[in-house]
Amino acid sequence: MLDDLRAAAGEHGLTFGPDPSTHSRCTLGGMIGNNACGSHSVAWGKTVDNVHALDVLTYRGERMLVGPDTPTGGRQVEALYALAERYGDTVRTAFPDLTRRVSGYNLDQLLPEHGFDLARALVGTEGTCVTVLEATVALVEAPAARALAVLGFPDAYAAADHVTVLRELGPLTIEGMDAGLIAALRAAHPGETASRALPEGGGWLYVETGGATRAEAEAAAHAVVTAMKPYGPTSVVVGDPAQMRALWRIREDGAGILTRSPDGGEAWPGWEDAAVPPERFGAYLREFDALLARHGRKGAYYGHFGDGCLHVRIDFDLLTSAGITRFRASWRTRRTSPWRTAGRSPASTATASPAPSCCPGCTRRRSSRRSPSSSGSGTRTTG
Repeated sequence: MLDDLRAAAGEHGLTFGPDPSTHSRCTLGGMIGNNACGSHSVAWGKTVDNVHALDVLTYRGERMLVGPDTPTGGRQVEALYALAERYGDTVRTAFPDLTRRVSGYNLDQLLPEHGFDLARALVGTEGTCVTVLEATVALVEAPAARALAVLGFPDAYAAADHVTVLRELGPLTIEGMDAGLIAALRAAHPGETASRALPEGGGWLYVETGGATRAEAEAAAHAVVTAMKPYGPTSVVVGDPAQMRALWRIREDGAGILTRSPDGGEAWPGWEDAAVPPERFGAYLREFDALLARHGRKGAYYGHFGDGCLHVRIDFDLLTSAGITRFRASWRTRRTSPWRTAGRSPASTATASPAPSCCPGCTRRRSSRRSPSSSGSGTRTTG
């Protein structure tokens, strides 16, 4: 488990940089499989940036130790060198320059300028190429103390607009969330108090800083607030570890909190880990909201704003009573639209009372019929 590694490394003042919100239960093998990131990727990168070497087993039963400048030899390694040479120019020009590019195969790690790093090329392949038996990973120095500058903006768009300015200040993390998450939290837990510590706003950024002492970490957090004053956010600086844990809990529990919208309706995942260049993040949120609005949908945001990574829970509400009402109304409109009835005789367009459906839009109908039992008695319902 990641937390086991971090606890062992912590005895030496070190940590493993990537730290997804599932840090208490995610495994290192899983993190290597999906190139996990976490909130501190702004400072320490993704899993691919922290893997040094892998001991792997191929599906032909060959065991290899791979890493940077993996020596030639063996049909599979030679084939990969040939692949890099054949498609190198395409990879250089076509792979997107995204800080959060975690999906797909890291073919760029096979390029000569990246040292033909076969270990890093295998990170994120989800076990489709090799079985990882052992990993050698890089550890980073963990700050002895940390502080949190929380910045409040009018909305999530404005918060996203300022992440590039904050990145230049060298923080440990820049996390974001919008008012929808806080409203859902308060609706689900009316007595909670952690969110009351947030500064006024409709969108927030968590900017974590570190130092050798608490005073040094807090001074760095106050420096962030000072640098952001020209942009007008509200702010609060927190240095007490317990208060920071309470605030971080809001962000880490975002996925669970947003299973319900503030009005009690259900919200669903499906737009997860959208990767956007940080400098375009604010524009992306505005366009994405406009897209949702055109379809009568709403979403609440949270994510790794500093790296341009977005998570959205959307109110696809077909399974709610309000959603069923809207679906039935739109279904009646479609059934009686001119193109549906054009060219038909009055008899063919007459409507009968159908048997109740299993669910809205389902083409199957409930009906009762005689059961083909040996006794010839009894009925069964099919649908």
